Amino acid sequence: MPKGNTKKKKNKFMIDWVRPCFDSIKFNVDGAARGYLGATGIEGTLRGNNGNIRILFSKSVGTMDSNLAEIYAIKETLLLLLLSLGLALMIDHIPQSTNHFADRLAQDDVEHLEDLVEIFD
Repeated sequence: MPKGNTKKKKNKFMIDWVRPCFDSIKFNVDGAARGYLGATGIEGTLRGNNGNIRILFSKSVGTMDSNLAEIYAIKETLLLLLLSLGLALMIDHIPQSTNHFADRLAQDDVEHLEDLVEIFD
């Protein structure tokens, strides 16, 4: 059963929004598709810890499955967040054959039990 305050509505559970920690923001996003490979849409909201909506988006992204739609929703979220901060985001596909460093990291992490994040100044 889902955590948090729930309300049952037509055999579905509605989960109440939970505010982020003080001085934080929270993005809630979703991607959905009509059928396996159908019309797809994404949506999201960015709220502060007071619950006020700071960014809201909803758009059609073509035909794909719902898993890819979820990824598109996350990408759109990052783009809008960076734009709201006055920054730009560029995502580019580089073939595995020419992207040895990232490919090696990905191959090493296939069976890793812990995540790795390093931030350099």
